Amino acid sequence: MWFATYGAGASRYDPATDEWQSFTVADGLAGTDVMSLAVETSGAVWLGTRGAGAIRYDPATGDFWNLSKPQGPASVGSISIEPSGAVWFSVNLGQASRYDPGTGSWKHFTAADGMGSGFVRLSAEPSGALWFGTFEGVMHYDPETDALGAFTTADGLASDFVASVAVEPSGVAWFGTEGEGASRFDPSAGTWQTFTSADGLVSDVVLSLLVEPSGAVWFATDAGASRYDPATGVWEDFTTDDGLVHDDMRSLALDPSGNVWFGTLWGASRLDPSTGTWRSFKLADGLTGDR
Repeated sequence: MWFATYGAGASRYDPATDEWQSFTVADGLAGTDVMSLAVETSGAVWLGTRGAGAIRYDPATGDFWNLSKPQGPASVGSISIEPSGAVWFSVNLGQASRYDPGTGSWKHFTAADGMGSGFVRLSAEPSGALWFGTFEGVMHYDPETDALGAFTTADGLASDFVASVAVEPSGVAWFGTEGEGASRFDPSAGTWQTFTSADGLVSDVVLSLLVEPSGAVWFATDAGASRYDPATGVWEDFTTDDGLVHDDMRSLALDPSGNVWFGTLWGASRLDPSTGTWRSFKLADGLTGDR
């Protein structure tokens, strides 16, 4: 399991051995403000930094490759990997870039192409299509037609200020907003649903989303985490009273064992859903930083 921290580089945790490995500038990182990460099927990891581009680390060889200006991104707030292996980066404010490792080619989307402003959040569909969350709604890119479409509150989105995106295997897309809850869009039916604290969310500020293989959806907020099961309509909320290390959250991840990981402003927590047990990790436990 990989962890991105603010000002302290990145950490890698091996649950089999309970051992930690830290990565900083001294190890090969171009910068220590790590804003995003994504792991390839090969096990290699992409790390997006603030102001120092993106770095690819291959654990098999121990090699770092810095993809920085002017060749590529500067500040990288989000990373998503297509099934083809192509990598998408949100760059600075209002730009998304696609890098094809096979050809070394780039494709960029900016305001001139219809991209919204702000930190762009990315999530790839199983088909390879991409969703972009921006400060001006969400955009959908279809690589087959090279078309970029836009959706806003006029179409059914809860808010145009989108902080997080996740896509179900079915293609249904979820969007977390900064204060208006989360929206669910079913492309096959063209229908929208919005969920707020009135429905069961612990907070309407949804900063990260995670879809389980079962279809259940996790929401990371500024006041804890929520889980929604569309099959039953049941909501569950989790806070420090339940075992979270901190309620103000920034990220979610699922490991191969089915454990749910929560990144917060004060360390990370792990929930084993099969037993309901929690464990938290902070600087003293091996993280390079608590944020």
